[in-house]
Amino acid sequence: MKTKEDWKWSGAEDTGLFTFDNCTKVVISGGTIDASGQIWWPAEGEDRVDRPSLIVIKNCREIEVKNLTLINSPFYNFRLYDSTDIVIHDIKFISPPDSPNTDGVNVEQGVNRLEVYNCDVQVGDDAFAVNAFKGPSSNCTFRDSIIRSGHGVSIGSGVYNKITNIKFNNIKFIGTRYIGRVKCKKPPSAYPRNKGVVEDVTFSNLSGENIERLPIMVDAEYGDEPNTEVKCNNIIFNDIVCKGSKLSYYLVTPKKNQVEVKLKNITITGVESTNPTVKNVTPKISNVTVKKR
Repeated sequence: MKTKEDWKWSGAEDTGLFTFDNCTKVVISGGTIDASGQIWWPAEGEDRVDRPSLIVIKNCREIEVKNLTLINSPFYNFRLYDSTDIVIHDIKFISPPDSPNTDGVNVEQGVNRLEVYNCDVQVGDDAFAVNAFKGPSSNCTFRDSIIRSGHGVSIGSGVYNKITNIKFNNIKFIGTRYIGRVKCKKPPSAYPRNKGVVEDVTFSNLSGENIERLPIMVDAEYGDEPNTEVKCNNIIFNDIVCKGSKLSYYLVTPKKNQVEVKLKNITITGVESTNPTVKNVTPKISNVTVKKR
């Protein structure tokens, strides 16, 4: 019987089962890929590093991916690096809710002008996430989709460079852990200091049902140590309806004046506790309603 070591991924971190590197004007369309990723899903506490993503796009321009069903990815379904003008649409993601790190679309760094829409997402982690590890990420839009499991949509936690002009719009969440988050880990020592910026991020026209924890989070104390250097400017949560969650919202930073956040036209009902968690943040609040169960 084959063991985990027999299936250990020998490729580089930025390679996948399908890798598109230095490509221009390519269309990837149609079909089903069952990656049989279960062999790479170790038990809790085991090493989870040596796993491939399903599809990696890096150093590319003008790529369209459409009309695919992606099943049981070993790791991220899409992992994007240093690419421009990428469109991903009409994708169905199917991985169990407890499958580790099976993000739908994960922007790693250096991505500009990404559009993701008309997706049906069932995964074990973030449906859509934008990071900036070694380069800035900007002008990304995620819209018109439904998310049925996992951790919702996120900025971070790799905010080690600049992330700007990101939009999440017209997305429905059913039974996810969160709706929208900005999560900022402290950069490891190998990364430059004082470069982490999140700016002009909008979560709008979102609806959630039976959210496990809470719909809204901005957290600069995410991970093992607080991030005292990151700056978050013009973070907007607007036109959000959530029916059923444990808590309302969580806005936490280690220092004052790190985060500028606006909450507008938000209704959260069926919560266990109406008291939000707020630390060192003064949100601009307009028409926000929170009702207990």
